[in-house]
Amino acid sequence: MSDDVTIDGRKIGQAHPPYVIAEMSGNHNGDIERAFRLIDAAAEAGADAVKLQTYTADTITIDHDGPGFRLEGGLWDGRTLHDLYREAHTPCSRTRSVAASPSSRRRSMRPPSTCSKAWGRRPTRSRRSN
Repeated sequence: MSDDVTIDGRKIGQAHPPYVIAEMSGNHNGDIERAFRLIDAAAEAGADAVKLQTYTADTITIDHDGPGFRLEGGLWDGRTLHDLYREAHTPCSRTRSVAASPSSRRRSMRPPSTCSKAWGRRPTRSRRSN
């Protein structure tokens, strides 16, 4: 039995080159064109895929103004965690826009499991090679 896995037709395992996944996180700042540029930059740097975080502020934290939920000092001084996560999240509709883009570098994107319903699809899983 092989320990290899296959993603988008590419074998990954000890005898194969690494499959590099870049993390975009909220670095798109809510700007879809910036997201496209980040994906292109990741591809140019050699990344095989880009991971998008698909959350909403309510799935990560509560909308609360108390201690531990309002930042003190630094770039986001006085801001609440909920506000920051709300601004940085990637809505499911945006992940669909990124995947629908004509760029061949984005052709293999699949809906994150949290967005599958919004995409009208079931989440997909990589298949193990035998």
